[in-house]
Amino acid sequence: MKIRRLIVKNFRGIKNLEWIPEDDNLICLIGHGDSTKSSILASIEYVLYPHWNLKLTDVDFHKCNPVQNPIYIELIMGDITNTEIAQDPLFSVSGRYWDSVGKCLVDSSNAEGKESVIQIVFRADQTLEPTWFVSNESGVEELIKQGKRALFNMTRFDDKSERNFKWGYNTMLSKITERNGQHEIRSVLAEAGRSARDSFDENILDKDFHESSTIVSEEAKFWGAGHSTIKPFLDVFSAEALCLNDENNIPIHMMGAGSKKLILIAMAKYLFSNEESTEGHILLMDELENGLEPHRLIHVVFSLNEISKQFGSQIIISSHSPIVLKEIAGNGTYRVINIKNDIQILKLDPGSNNAIRTNPEGFFLKKIVICEGKTEIGLLRVLKKKWIQDHAMAPEHLGAYFVLGEGSKVPQYIDVFKRFDYEVCVYRDNDVPQTIPSGISDFKYQGTINTEQAICKDTPDELIDEIISFCISSGKTNVPQQELKDASYREVLADFLHREDVFRRIDTGESLGEMLLPFWEQMQESDFIRTIDGIENWIYR
Repeated sequence: MKIRRLIVKNFRGIKNLEWIPEDDNLICLIGHGDSTKSSILASIEYVLYPHWNLKLTDVDFHKCNPVQNPIYIELIMGDITNTEIAQDPLFSVSGRYWDSVGKCLVDSSNAEGKESVIQIVFRADQTLEPTWFVSNESGVEELIKQGKRALFNMTRFDDKSERNFKWGYNTMLSKITERNGQHEIRSVLAEAGRSARDSFDENILDKDFHESSTIVSEEAKFWGAGHSTIKPFLDVFSAEALCLNDENNIPIHMMGAGSKKLILIAMAKYLFSNEESTEGHILLMDELENGLEPHRLIHVVFSLNEISKQFGSQIIISSHSPIVLKEIAGNGTYRVINIKNDIQILKLDPGSNNAIRTNPEGFFLKKIVICEGKTEIGLLRVLKKKWIQDHAMAPEHLGAYFVLGEGSKVPQYIDVFKRFDYEVCVYRDNDVPQTIPSGISDFKYQGTINTEQAICKDTPDELIDEIISFCISSGKTNVPQQELKDASYREVLADFLHREDVFRRIDTGESLGEMLLPFWEQMQESDFIRTIDGIENWIYR
């Protein structure tokens, strides 16, 4: 199953959203803080909610006002491989079809060559009572009860996911056990609970419970969860709850966040990949990286990508991790943009992969300062200390990030970030001509000069002495020496600094910035300060 369209109105921080994702199996949502990524996942969870007891509160409604802002969520589901859904009269006669070219619903009279889909609607108002409907081509809505919603096999991993380590109603563990055995879970659990009143012997459990625990154990090893044995045993903190434990009878739900997440993914993978299953699943994961070290995170993303290609299921995650973004790149990554609670979602295309893999951090923010070289990056990393002092706020808190433009590649980076609606400016030398698109703020020095020349020509003699001392301490013993720091000498020194790459690294650029800061007020009329002030004003405007 795959989502063809999602419409959300008045849900939490979302006033309006219409999203038509492409035909991706693995989808990653990225965006600046408060862009509503988590709310988007929650809206999908609510409309496909498999349980009966969804408890709403006023905070689920936009601006906490259910009277003025009733919730409406609509989901178009396509690629229906679950035969039970396809043959169910409630869904099969809806007469809804999806035009993949026009990106819209059509009725049965225009169904030729179109995909049969299901239109599900979720509503809630000030009564706080949620309702679910399937809508047909005539606009008639039929109520969807909990049992029918559960057919869509939606699972969301969050702080409530630990119930999936227990044999309970509609948990993943129960699904694994029922799929591999012939037993009705509730009756077995009731008997296990009665036995627990006296003493618990794991041998009283049917072999299906042990076999399903072994399945989870073996799958978890593949994901690097690091536990040699996982078995069924009573939760010592809840005497009537039968759950997964490790070899020391410690409940799995008491383990670290990373290990729990890996075991949950292992369980989901087994349900996805069962050879006899054509059910299709929807798996939602918020902030995939939480609790996972980089090496395990890389493996998880790679494996999820492979799984999503093999089985008729869709995995939707959100992330703030550059590692996740680099691994997925432009193959299923969507940027979420919040413009006064009207939400836009743009897909990053594969043509942006080089920029994603070299500057992944920039894609999580809003304002991109493309620096031509490492010298400029290093300078801004230090000079922002003054900005923080003057504005009581770091540029990153306004969504600003310094991206390395790699010289001649600056126009390419401009194109990539503008294509996905980021705010972009450029900070560069002016010694080599470059064509910067109109509408882009271009911060450069007057005349055809580089950064070294811009600094040397207007800086106090004391700073020139510090730069010379830095050169000598860095092993540049051939630095030009002259007692009179006149214009001709400054040009010679600037040429030496540029030719010898003295400040052509980020760390040496930072050193140059540290030397500059004490002389900031003395250089207020300089071309260099004018350029830096322009960048500051662009970020803090």
